[in-house]
This record gives sequence, structure tokens and C-alpha cells, in this order.
Amino acid sequence: MAGTRQHFIPRMLLRYFADTREQVRVLHRNGHSFVTTIRNIALENEFYGKSGPDSADEAITQEEFRIGPMLQLVNAAPEGTIDNTIAAELITHFTVRVRGMRTFMSQAAHVAIDEINRQFSDSDSIRSTMSSYIQNNPGIIIEELHNKVREQYGSTALTQLLQHPQYPIFLELLFKSAQQMIGNLDAAAVTTDIQKTLAYFQSKISEVAKQSHEKAILSGPTPKQRTEILAGFTFATQNSTHDLILGDSVGWGLRSSVGITPLYSLEDDLQMIAMPISRTRTLVGWRNERPDLSSEVISKASAYTCEDFVIAHPDVADLAQFRDEFGKGRAVALATLAAEASKSNS
Repeated sequence: MAGTRQHFIPRMLLRYFADTREQVRVLHRNGHSFVTTIRNIALENEFYGKSGPDSADEAITQEEFRIGPMLQLVNAAPEGTIDNTIAAELITHFTVRVRGMRTFMSQAAHVAIDEINRQFSDSDSIRSTMSSYIQNNPGIIIEELHNKVREQYGSTALTQLLQHPQYPIFLELLFKSAQQMIGNLDAAAVTTDIQKTLAYFQSKISEVAKQSHEKAILSGPTPKQRTEILAGFTFATQNSTHDLILGDSVGWGLRSSVGITPLYSLEDDLQMIAMPISRTRTLVGWRNERPDLSSEVISKASAYTCEDFVIAHPDVADLAQFRDEFGKGRAVALATLAAEASKSNS
């Protein structure tokens, strides 16, 4: 993969969905369907940054020499149980490198900033948020007070202050003063400053998401912690009699709380995971009971959790049936994230 044209879904996986000329059919979320070679799909110029030694591109290229034989082994093995470590490494590698991982990171950051903006949207919101924060986190003010006393007058003075019989009354008056200050706060000016700061952060989100994704890939193209979590599942391959599709998120999971979801994060209630690894084979993992998955369910879930496109063998002419499912899983994941952010700040 090393070079300018960098695949976020590698050709070693795409090849298992292609014909003998290495062509696949693509359906984009805009409805456009076309046949192209695997060389021209699922890539961006310098997606992992500049090529060269000690680059994310080089790290992921070298990792492909290790992952490739694993994928070949799992596709060539008889249908049935697969070593959980190998399966976990395959799913981890292919799902962390995709573009959807990066764009979801950006969207999640926007959700967080929007929630902060909501908390400081007007004078009443600012006063309420700051007042609640002081009430729920008194230790922060007390710690700052202690640090200032120690810096200005020394540790002995701080000890004497803490032992002073009127110290509790002093703290009570201090918090009352803080609440009074909040009540008299020029909240409009604060709102303007906060909005300017948040707008600056929003302008940098895409750039930061790209840099952090590249840094993560450089530090480990198949993250160990994520692999260890997935290795706790039981894995098997499942063959299909009908052609499968591969979404641009590659794999997907089933959470007990929200249903089918992309594998951008591995939550505690994740019950099942699946990744199509060829036009007729899926790698399936589960915690408790093995799921019964039809070809239709697997393909619909792949479309449901995709970002922009799905691919299939060129002989599959009816990809349009999956278009209505596009991106719904991502939308649910973002909505869940927004709800959790709002709940934690309420």
C-alpha cells in the first residue's frame, strides 16, 4: 500500500469480493452504481499521511504482511470454529484503519462541542451550569485555595489555617460569595467568549482527527487492547449461498442497548460481531449464544453501518435494495452519544 494512493480498505480484503479481473461493483450513498477495479476504490491520497520510514503508512504496510496470511488462512479453512486470537486480530486491524473510524471521531467531537455550547447558550444556562459545578465539585475550589496559601505563605500557614476553629465558617462564606458572584456575572460576555473558543475548536476537529488517527495507526495498526477485548468472543466462519456485500465500515456489532452498530467503540453490552471476509463467507463472533445470521441480514447490517458505499462482486446487480439502509447505524451511534453527553451534563 505504500505510496500516495492509500487504501483504507486494503486490496487483500477487497480481492475476495472481486472477479478474476479484480473488479467489484460499488453502490454509493448518492445512488450511483458502477463497476471498477479494487485499485480504484476505498482509498484516498495520503490518507495515512506522507509515506516514508516511521510513518503511519509504512507501519500499516508492514502490518499487512502479517495480517494477509491470516486472512488467507481463515478464508481457506473449512467452515467452522476459528482461533479467537487470529479472528480478533483480523477484525481489529480492518475496522480501526477505515475512514469511518476517523470521520466518526470528528462527528463525535462536534456532538461534544454542541453539548457544551448548549450548556452555555444563554445567561440562565451559564449561571445554572456554573452553580451546579461548584456545588457538585467543592473540592476543586478548596484545593485551589490550599495551593495558593501554600505558595504564598508556606505549608505551616496552611496547617494553621486548616486547624483554625473558624475555617469551616470561612469556607461557607467563600462558597456563598462564589454563588453571589455567579449571580452577578456578565453572562452575555462569557457566552460570546465561549462561543468563539468553541468555534475555533470546531474548525480544527477534522485536522486533529486525522492526526490522532495517523498517530494511533503508527503506534499500533492492530491495537493490542482492542484485540484482547475481541479475543474474549467465540469465533467461527459462516458460509453463505448468496453473495454478500462489504460496507466501508467493514465490520459491525450487535449491542443489547442500541442494536446493530458500527465497531467504532467496543462497549460492555456488545454481544456479537461480524465481518464479511469474502463474497460467500463471514467471520462471526459472539459472547453467549451463537447467532443465526442469514445472508440478507449480514448484507443489510453491512449497509446499515456503512458511511458512504458498499461493494460486492460485479455479478450482484441489485445493490440498490440496500440503499435505504445506508448510514442508519452511524446515525443511531451518534444520537446515543449525544444523549449520553446531555445526560452526563444535566
